[in-house]
Amino acid sequence: MDSSSNTDTGNEPVRIFVSYAREDKDWLNPEYPHNLIPFLQESLRKLNVIFWHDTGLIPGDVFKRKIEEEIDRAQIALLLVSQAFLNSEFIETVEMPRIANRTRLGQMVMVPVLVERCEWREYSVLADRQMVPVDKPLINYTESKPEWAEVRAEILAGLKAQVKRIREQQERTQELIRDARTKIEKKLQEWEMQQK
Repeated sequence: MDSSSNTDTGNEPVRIFVSYAREDKDWLNPEYPHNLIPFLQESLRKLNVIFWHDTGLIPGDVFKRKIEEEIDRAQIALLLVSQAFLNSEFIETVEMPRIANRTRLGQMVMVPVLVERCEWREYSVLADRQMVPVDKPLINYTESKPEWAEVRAEILAGLKAQVKRIREQQERTQELIRDARTKIEKKLQEWEMQQK
């Protein structure tokens, strides 16, 4: 779902692609008492962060192409890692190769969230990543309201740090573009003066 914001932060939106297995869709359901994605969407809305996951597909969409387009538009891939996620052929053959490649090229940040105990260390693309939560899987926090609030805050803080890093990169890029434009304009003025 595309949760665009009208909030004008003066920045380009930061896009987050959510990769998850169908078996883990409760984490995206606003009615689920321990939902994660709706909480993160609402918490990051004012920072002009746009989340997308395949529940945003509408009848007639070419789903594979749409998912690939959304991965290519995103700066962050938020992975809801479970055994079902690791077992998903679609995630393994379509989503993860594209996400891993964009991450390797520095075009995307991969943020894996461990939602249940699974063999994630056997997957090289995940083995060297900092998992959140750090201590135990997300599902272990759902029995205690204070622990659930704490772990959601930990994930939110991690995403905010990544959004801040992306914004700083965007600002540096804009500064380089402005500097280059100024130099070109100056050279053009000098050339025009020489032609008179």
